[in-house]
Amino acid sequence: MNATSRFLAILICAAGLAHAAEPPPTSAITVAIHDSHGLSAASAEAHHLEIILFKPHTHIHLKISNTTQQALLLWRPYCPEGDDAMCIEFREASAPDKVFSAHTGYSYTGGMGIPKVLALAPADDLLVNVDFLNEWVLPFSMQADEIREMEVRATYRSAPLTDERQKSLFGSKPKYLVWTGESVSDWKKVRIINRTGSKIAPKP
Repeated sequence: MNATSRFLAILICAAGLAHAAEPPPTSAITVAIHDSHGLSAASAEAHHLEIILFKPHTHIHLKISNTTQQALLLWRPYCPEGDDAMCIEFREASAPDKVFSAHTGYSYTGGMGIPKVLALAPADDLLVNVDFLNEWVLPFSMQADEIREMEVRATYRSAPLTDERQKSLFGSKPKYLVWTGESVSDWKKVRIINRTGSKIAPKP
């Protein structure tokens, strides 16, 4: 190998190392679940989340975080686009391909059906109440006093307005330039405890 060939080989090797050292791309938005005790899996005992179903308005939190150094325009919860973006997913460890998806169960009336936005500040969080006995629909049944061991994760999938919805609401000129994309947390162990005293069934 002559000097020129050796020099090119060194350049190619250096370029490869530099590329390998680059951090993997990350989403501008991350999501996490904080359980009935207010803890994330990182702080929960044995990294095991707990969801305690007791009465309406006892809830867990879905945390949506802006990881960037600039404000991001997001769909606000309690409007169709904001609620459609958020999802809590469950699965049995023994059947990982069967996923149960939980969303809000609102009937949007009046102003609730109009798209709304918020500006999430740099490195800030949005905490969303997730109430499986009231506003959110638990996607599986539980017997009175039943305890289920499952896995859980949060997902956030933000989509722009469709052309048809944009035109019907605001005309042809774009109204909102919201962040669009997907963020999915890792699966975490969760213990779901029914303390309501009665059977819980998914709402129709």
